[in-house]
Amino acid sequence: MITTSLTFSMAWMGEAALYFAFITGLWGLFDPKKKGLVPLTTGLLIISLGILIYAHSVCDFTFLNVVEHGHTDQPLLYKIAGVWGNHEGSMLLWVVELSLYYLAAWQFLPRPLARPINQIIGCVLVSFIVFILAACNPFMTLEVPPLQGEDLNPVLQDPSLSVHPPCLYAGYTGLVVPFALAVYALINKQLSPLVVQALRRWTVLAWTWLTLGLGLGSFWAYYELGWGGWWFWDPVETVSILPWLTATALLHTLSGYPQALKKSSLLLAILGFVFCLLVLFFVRSGIVTSIHSFAVDAERGLFLFSVLFLVMVGSLGIWFWYQRFFFSMGCPDFYSCLITIHASILGMAIGVVLLAILYPLVRQLGGKMVSIGTPYFQTTFVPLTFLLLCFMGIGPWISKSLKFNMLKDKLFHDLALAFTTTLGLTVGLLLWVDSLPVMGLLVLIASLWLILTHIFWMIRCGVTLKTMGMFMAHTGLGLAIVGMIGASYGQHQQTILLTPGQSMEIVQGWQLTLANFKTQPGPNYFAKQAVLEVHNQQGQKITTLTPERRYYTAARLIHTEVSFYSTFFSHLYVVLLEDAQPPYAVQVTYKPWINFLWLGIVFMVLGGGIASLRRFLVTPSYW
Repeated sequence: MITTSLTFSMAWMGEAALYFAFITGLWGLFDPKKKGLVPLTTGLLIISLGILIYAHSVCDFTFLNVVEHGHTDQPLLYKIAGVWGNHEGSMLLWVVELSLYYLAAWQFLPRPLARPINQIIGCVLVSFIVFILAACNPFMTLEVPPLQGEDLNPVLQDPSLSVHPPCLYAGYTGLVVPFALAVYALINKQLSPLVVQALRRWTVLAWTWLTLGLGLGSFWAYYELGWGGWWFWDPVETVSILPWLTATALLHTLSGYPQALKKSSLLLAILGFVFCLLVLFFVRSGIVTSIHSFAVDAERGLFLFSVLFLVMVGSLGIWFWYQRFFFSMGCPDFYSCLITIHASILGMAIGVVLLAILYPLVRQLGGKMVSIGTPYFQTTFVPLTFLLLCFMGIGPWISKSLKFNMLKDKLFHDLALAFTTTLGLTVGLLLWVDSLPVMGLLVLIASLWLILTHIFWMIRCGVTLKTMGMFMAHTGLGLAIVGMIGASYGQHQQTILLTPGQSMEIVQGWQLTLANFKTQPGPNYFAKQAVLEVHNQQGQKITTLTPERRYYTAARLIHTEVSFYSTFFSHLYVVLLEDAQPPYAVQVTYKPWINFLWLGIVFMVLGGGIASLRRFLVTPSYW
């Protein structure tokens, strides 16, 4: 049992660590030659987070943050996840991960870059420490602690969401290094090879974490929210994709001749982190309504907007002022032209997403409520995706030394074979889907084209770390889009009523039988569970599904827990809608090809990981 005096000492130490981190971080801005200040600042912030994690782990209800988001019956994983399952704790996690990049940049950047880059990162870090101390201190205490906490939001009590925020924040905060490198290059009026090399390494690392974080979030939304889809085009998820699109465009501009796209590369590096701050503001200001948002007051939103405004105006002002000193070379060869096309399409996609975010807010200021949803993105985003996939398919075949007259031979050999195979596979896959709209069919063809051209290219070039990274990332995108198309246009959904012992035919000719209906106890809830047996057309049992409706007593909330059966490609997805009395309502959804989406995300993460490994460990030429 922790004594009250010890508890207050822990809270005081956690808050004191934040104050001392602010002092050492500020000191480091004015005296960058002090080598010990950077690791000291990072260490103090880690201690602060460690104290909060410990308080949640032991359910120390003297901490207000633990009272509002903890419960003694929670599994340990969710007690720890409660640290970042709220605004105050998640901001502390954000600052700690930002400080880790602050330390990593000091340790691993070449000496000529380390000091100026760390001063820029330090300015951002100190501003967020001030924000935590002034507006969202997680170490507030209660003189008379309650005996029990209010429990973590049931929607957040999931393994995927427990690791999703740390991974996503690792991507967001990681883009601060390319941001600082771009500001440094602009002020010095030179994009040196050393800066270009650093930009490539740190951008691919941040992109990998972003892909993993967004993938985990999408998978959580898919199976945890209980409606058989994933939350693309939710307002917060829409704005969250902006840093990923920007980092992707930056990787492409850096992969060609950086000197040919100097201005674009530096602008993208700045926008990547600006968009991360925009995500932070949207999630925590209450300006949009979403399941991913944190409810916060206007004071916190105003502070975050101030940070966003200063960083955005300052960095973009630097870019507009100094970009005249950078002269682009144009497109010296076909490879650079192709890279420019890739970046331009991604730039238009960024514009489409920005318009979808900002236009409703502008109309709302005028007193009119406007909602932008799936039809808008199908009209704008999907055609851009089609164009991008088409050009990505020929990307690996175009080397920097390739001339225009050399492209003809490759088009009529390997690429022609890839295109023929693509059409054949498309015809075969269409037999699995009842119908596809024209645009959906074109994107499907382009996705298969992307996958096959990269397979043929890999066969011809051989497997190396360099080729494998791009192969995995690009084919992963193609696989993910195939999964999206199949799940979106080929799904079958029906709602049925069942009593215990009753059977009913569902999709694929399967039989669904309600074998039992029971109450199932949980650690901090009790659940009403339907035991459903799935049989094939021959009467053989395939699997047993157990969808639930969970009743969280402390939080006084009901949460639906789905159950699904996975074939090699597809999912049979079952949700219990009604549990009051028989007949019980069950929603059954069949999602063809959905596993290609998750497999594609895994491929992209592995591709980014391989590229990071190659750039940081295999060829660490500057340290």
